[in-house]
Amino acid sequence: MGRRVALIGATGQLAYDLRCAWAEHAPEDQLIGLTHAEVEVADLNSGRAILETIRPTLVVNTSAYHKVDVVEENTDRAVAVNAMGPRNLALACRGLDAVLMHMSTDYVFSGRKAAPYVEADPVDPVNVYGVSKAGGGSILSVICCPSTSSSVVAGPMEWPARPVRAATSWN
Repeated sequence: MGRRVALIGATGQLAYDLRCAWAEHAPEDQLIGLTHAEVEVADLNSGRAILETIRPTLVVNTSAYHKVDVVEENTDRAVAVNAMGPRNLALACRGLDAVLMHMSTDYVFSGRKAAPYVEADPVDPVNVYGVSKAGGGSILSVICCPSTSSSVVAGPMEWPARPVRAATSWN
């Protein structure tokens, strides 16, 4: 029997690609797509309630407040969704003993590096979107354990989905 997997941000492009790959490579898993209408990641109680109802063993967070131009004008909303949202999901997952895989963005980097970025590179965001997403990764590294960070997706994904680093325990 496969895993119960909650896919948050289910109507986005990344979630679409993950659903297709998941169906092909792990059809035994029960993938439960959750849209913004079903879960408001900025609200701890919303995330906790839906996750307690479906009881996943893995939560994949692809949600983001990502309209880069709009984000610059709505910093409070960007921080609520992109930084506090992952925190809220991590706390809900901890209560369920579920693993959280959080997807970030290449916007956490400045783009000034001549070579491809690697997981050890420090973040260097140049806009509110990047700062808010980097904040979410930083918060997760504190909540989950100091050696973890969020995944950065910057290009084609390979299967199985392998985050740069993901929380596998809750110390």
